[in-house]
Amino acid sequence: MDLVRRGMTNLMGISVVIPTRNRARYVEDLLVSLRTAQDRFDGPSEVIVVDDSNPAEARAIEASCQRFGARFLQGTPSVRQKRNLGIQEASFPIVLFVDSDCVAHEDLLQQHALTYQDADKTVAGVVGVTEFVGRESWRWEVVRRTQFLNAFSFARRMEFAPWATCSNTSYRREVLRQANGFETSFPFRLGGDDMELGIRLGKEGYKLKCNPAALVYHTRDTWESLSAVWRRAFRWGRMDLHVNHRKHRDRLGLGMPRFSQVFLLLAVSVAVQGALNQTARPLLLPFLWGAGTLVIQGLSTVRMKEEPWRDFFYELAADLLGLTFEFGTLLEGFRRLEPSALFKTVQRGPVLPGFDHREWVIQGWSMWLAIGLALATEVVWG
Repeated sequence: MDLVRRGMTNLMGISVVIPTRNRARYVEDLLVSLRTAQDRFDGPSEVIVVDDSNPAEARAIEASCQRFGARFLQGTPSVRQKRNLGIQEASFPIVLFVDSDCVAHEDLLQQHALTYQDADKTVAGVVGVTEFVGRESWRWEVVRRTQFLNAFSFARRMEFAPWATCSNTSYRREVLRQANGFETSFPFRLGGDDMELGIRLGKEGYKLKCNPAALVYHTRDTWESLSAVWRRAFRWGRMDLHVNHRKHRDRLGLGMPRFSQVFLLLAVSVAVQGALNQTARPLLLPFLWGAGTLVIQGLSTVRMKEEPWRDFFYELAADLLGLTFEFGTLLEGFRRLEPSALFKTVQRGPVLPGFDHREWVIQGWSMWLAIGLALATEVVWG
């Protein structure tokens, strides 16, 4: 069936908001794809680019906007403030957020609009799928094995999402304005605000409807630098403290001990032991335990997935990336004097693929086995 023609001639207008910085090449590709999506869309639409690039990149982005009929606005370095400016300037009742390193499917606008047409007023937003495309490298294989990509495919796994990334999510403009848009009091210029908005709207009785046919393609190029992904993961972990442990505490609960928590407990214990016995040798115990946990966990996960043993190194690197997030939350908790980071975790619900439950079981058993091995090593050395 032609998804673009269903006899719908009274679709709501859509304002597409694109925050960007120093990504002229990607913005050009996105605007080309959005022009096609606008031509295929039955209703009115506009594209708003909010930018704070360096002068040369800003001129190139503004020139692209002029060529493709998009509005160019100067914004601040804060992505949250850029999105809020887009909400303020939006002419149409639906505001669609797309990341600047994405390309739109030709039916993107039509699919978002059709979902609202079939929904009641409790549906505040529509969540599409963000599919990653481009060259696959060993670095991408590491990223692919982390949990960081799960939210981009919520729409393929559930009818309603608890929150959504702003790579491909739209909201009713009136709801965004009533909610005062994205939270701007958080630290850092980006991260966590898209999650927080979805959680906040959910508490007000709104829902985010998923539509897997609303599709954008996200380049893998901007995920190729492991150092950049490492910094991103650490920032996300720190933002987890602000969003969940400080603003939305009701999402927290007691859970299985996490790697970072056990490591800290061991570190404190052996530090006290070392001080009492006047020896530094016990300080090795947390590191022995950590190395043992990661090795057992990586080997067990590869075996569970029936993958080649050489994939252990990908799994190990992915686990280290995940720990960057964990330690980000823990360290930010110390910095902000927030004790919940030590013993509570987010009750995330059905947001992860099914196989992750088995991975959590593997992680738990790996930590206990590694404690046994580390203690046995300590006894032998003793």
